[in-house]
Amino acid sequence: SDVCSSDLPWRAVDPQRDFVVQVPLSGLKPATRYELEVAARPAAGGAVTSVVPGGFTTAPDPAAARPVTFCVMTCQQYEDQDRPGGFAIYPAMLARRPDFFVNTGDAVYYDHGPVHAVNAELARYHWARMFSLPTLRDFHRQVGSYFMKDDHDTLTNDSHPGDRTGDFTFDDGLRIFREQTAPAEPPYRATRWGRHLEVWLLEGRDTRSSTAADRTGVPTILGPEQIAWLEQIGRAHV
Repeated sequence: SDVCSSDLPWRAVDPQRDFVVQVPLSGLKPATRYELEVAARPAAGGAVTSVVPGGFTTAPDPAAARPVTFCVMTCQQYEDQDRPGGFAIYPAMLARRPDFFVNTGDAVYYDHGPVHAVNAELARYHWARMFSLPTLRDFHRQVGSYFMKDDHDTLTNDSHPGDRTGDFTFDDGLRIFREQTAPAEPPYRATRWGRHLEVWLLEGRDTRSSTAADRTGVPTILGPEQIAWLEQIGRAHV
């Protein structure tokens, strides 16, 4: 296979966005394993102080008949760690050498444990302590991932638009989830992994009906635009 390498320009991080930087990649080949290194330095022009290796696999061409291995997981609470360094499921999944991973929601629990997220700083603390666990860190640097949000990693149990906990609002939760996971827009989408697999990723919080709307109408977590999208792609597969 062809071997080539390229360097991307340095990107500044924003302390107001948890020092997170999102770097879109384009022009990638299908069904290809890409290895990468993420370098960091404390100031522009300074010496590199950290290099983290990683990699991911791209999806096959939609018409290609290829085997695909993937893993799906949901609901991880920091206090439920079952092995030193995090959760036993992560090395178990990594051993299967998955092409990709899907977290279907509740990647963190803002409203559980001794520290509740009552402001944006504590919400980011939840993400930092969870994804700094060695088992998660080792897994995610090697496997491409899709993240779907749910209630506890937005705000609280069955949270609605307009809800808040202390100084932390529902809208804050939506914003920080995007900051930490870089989902596509719109976040509900379908993606093909070759001829025989299509993955549908739904969105259950951005489109959640409000508490007031629930009193007078039929509650929904999908919303009219997403329901119309589901009907459209459903008809396309009939």
